[in-house]
Amino acid sequence: MKSITKTIVLLLSAVALTSASPCRSNTSCNSCLNDSANCAWFDGACEADCFAIADASCYAPSNFPQLDSQQICWLYQTDKTNEARCSKPTNCGDCTTTQKVDDSGACTWYTGAHGGWCGAGGCTWGGKCGVSKPEGCRAHRALGNGLVL
Repeated sequence: MKSITKTIVLLLSAVALTSASPCRSNTSCNSCLNDSANCAWFDGACEADCFAIADASCYAPSNFPQLDSQQICWLYQTDKTNEARCSKPTNCGDCTTTQKVDDSGACTWYTGAHGGWCGAGGCTWGGKCGVSKPEGCRAHRALGNGLVL
């Protein structure tokens, strides 16, 4: 019985591998989004759809119907550059005066259990939206490491 179970598991694994997304062979954003399989680009990975990787930004024509693949890939690259730039400041004042590369405003400071961090903006999955103006830092310090403005 054990050998039959092992064989079934191996066969199912082989089926899963051979039926893997045809999108995965694409190694660049442009090739991924131009694939006839209507693929989606994540951070360095091409998948069949936006549900393939949880908690990751997904760049797909279905998410940006007004943009072509080159524009979507430019957006991806800009987001990655902003994330890198905004991850460097280590305090609220420096963070909220660091401008993003696409002139979309300043980076955003978020509070946390260990003081806080700088990010490219938007709200976290937990609903924390942070501060993106230096004036917000004063209120942030008054609140301590508790709630985010």
